Amino acid sequence: MQELSDSFGWPIAIGLLIGFIIGLLIKNFYIGLGIGIVGAIVYVAYKHKQRTNKV
Repeated sequence: MQELSDSFGWPIAIGLLIGFIIGLLIKNFYIGLGIGIVGAIVYVAYKHKQRTNKV
């Protein structure tokens, strides 16, 4: 579980940055940041699932 929490910060930060840029493009920051957070959480969950299935 510690490994998941260690690898969770960067994807969230990058997701927020991408969400901010999307928010600028569509002129709605809340939707852009929401898309960024959801995308980052889905990415981390997918990567964690891949790591646990390799065993």
